Amino acid sequence: MSGPGDFDYIMSTDVTMNQGDVYHDFGTPYAGIKFACQNATTNTRGLMRMYRQIPIMGTAFRPARVRALQARPQRTHEESLALRSFKE
Repeated sequence: MSGPGDFDYIMSTDVTMNQGDVYHDFGTPYAGIKFACQNATTNTRGLMRMYRQIPIMGTAFRPARVRALQARPQRTHEESLALRSFKE
């Protein structure tokens, strides 16, 4: 990265899922991105992670209450667990 606002593209993967895949315990479809951030003036570093729910094929235009059932539950990330173990 050369400066503020610049980013390095690393990887992407295209995958499709249908309701049968979810029933067969492949999990719920979502997209995630992780940013390694650095303050330009203080050199402080951090991570930012963003997720986007992807509707199962054929449900994109169903009511929000139906799509909400497809959402992935909140989870604890490995990075935060590792950081806690280093601080102890």
